[in-house]
Amino acid sequence: MRPKKRYGQNFLINETIVNKIITSENLENKVVFEIGPGRGVLTQKLARQAEQVFAFEIDYTLSLYLDPIKDKNANLEIIYGDVLEVDFKKFIANNNLNNVICIANIPYYITGLLLKKLKETKEISTLILMLQKEVAERLTAEPGKRIYGSLSVMFNFYYDIIKVVDVKRTNFYPVPKVDSVVVKMVRKDDYLKKVNDLNFFQEFVEAAFKQKRKTLVNNLRAHFNLSSKEILNRLAKMEPSFNPLERAENISIKRFISFSNGWNND
Repeated sequence: MRPKKRYGQNFLINETIVNKIITSENLENKVVFEIGPGRGVLTQKLARQAEQVFAFEIDYTLSLYLDPIKDKNANLEIIYGDVLEVDFKKFIANNNLNNVICIANIPYYITGLLLKKLKETKEISTLILMLQKEVAERLTAEPGKRIYGSLSVMFNFYYDIIKVVDVKRTNFYPVPKVDSVVVKMVRKDDYLKKVNDLNFFQEFVEAAFKQKRKTLVNNLRAHFNLSSKEILNRLAKMEPSFNPLERAENISIKRFISFSNGWNND
């Protein structure tokens, strides 16, 4: 059965990489959401170790591979359909699930949408994701790096992120055009507890990076429709030594929290 381009199918064929994914997390007593099980190479190993596995697959023709695995594992359920249409919060509540983690080989064309969906589902405590290398580098970027952006800030706000393994493109069939990286993301709430208004914090961060080569002052001026002087006055109240020429790419999460919390204070 040939992989389907419309679903962005690239099947992982390296057993060593599969084992590194499996061993990156203690699966005992865990409920695993596997997104994109494909031909089930990872699925069957997950079912042996986890308490329960729900595998979400958009391509029903892959039931040829997946259903026989299901028949041998009572703790495995295959759900055919578009995972982007699944309400994870309701699914978890309706099935009375706890200790939920997600393991996914994400098709590149839905990466952004799926990352957003997972970030908004606080009931999923850990993500182990196969990502396009460029996306993984942006997620793990630190302040001062040119690729550091709003994605870096928002995901490091919610997660501790570590790299599990680099995955060359030759480890897939068919061979994609880019390399990948497996990352492990463990949800945290220490930053969340420090933010006064989460929606405004996110708005502030996105505004700060609107045009990356512009200064923070210029980006905020355009977004909030305020003068440069007013922007500088507000920032200086929170950080007297603030540099007017500073760009968002140099600002840490802690500083973004400080700026957003104090923005509307008199």
